[in-house]
Amino acid sequence: TLGALPRTQIGTVPALNFMGIYNGHIKVNALRLGPYALGVGANHYRLQIGDFVGAHTGVSLIQSVQIMKPWGLHVGARFADLSSSGVPDVSSLPSALTGNADPDLVQERLNETEDSWRFHGQTLTLTMATDIRFNRRDSLLLQGGATVWAKLVERGFEAPPILGLDETFNLETGSRSPIAETYVASAAWQFSWRKVDLRVGAGISNVPGAWLLQSTDLSYRF
Repeated sequence: TLGALPRTQIGTVPALNFMGIYNGHIKVNALRLGPYALGVGANHYRLQIGDFVGAHTGVSLIQSVQIMKPWGLHVGARFADLSSSGVPDVSSLPSALTGNADPDLVQERLNETEDSWRFHGQTLTLTMATDIRFNRRDSLLLQGGATVWAKLVERGFEAPPILGLDETFNLETGSRSPIAETYVASAAWQFSWRKVDLRVGAGISNVPGAWLLQSTDLSYRF
């Protein structure tokens, strides 16, 4: 992440770029009024292998309120548009997108028609966090979030089994809420030194291990 302009950050996730999923994100601290702050952001992820293109585009909004000097509350919303088209060589896809299934079996099942790889879906995710700062170094961070709405626009290819997306888009009858498939909650301790921030904690989530993405973080400020 780079502070490109005042109140503006741009960045990318290098590990995904090495996997062939090229990506970028931007965040702007749009408004500050006393204890209230408003941030807006956008991101884009794209994977292209031959004729196959998979993409994720999202926009987000987060509001923060400093309730009192050591206590802050943060509420956010993220809208995402996911799509794919074209038939790839399945053996070239990251295993995270195929659920670690046998590439030959997946290819055989989906080679019959290019339409089987067409997919278009949309999701809305709400998040909430609160932090209590005890001193300059130590603070407690409680976080939670879930997809509260999902819309299937077009489906040939099943959504990839990432963070409950496949289960969320399978709820066509509306008998269950996508929240049950995508909830994440965690508690973490945040250490803040002059150049290093470290967050360690534990949590619960419907998808095993998904809480790690929320409760674990290490960053260094150059």
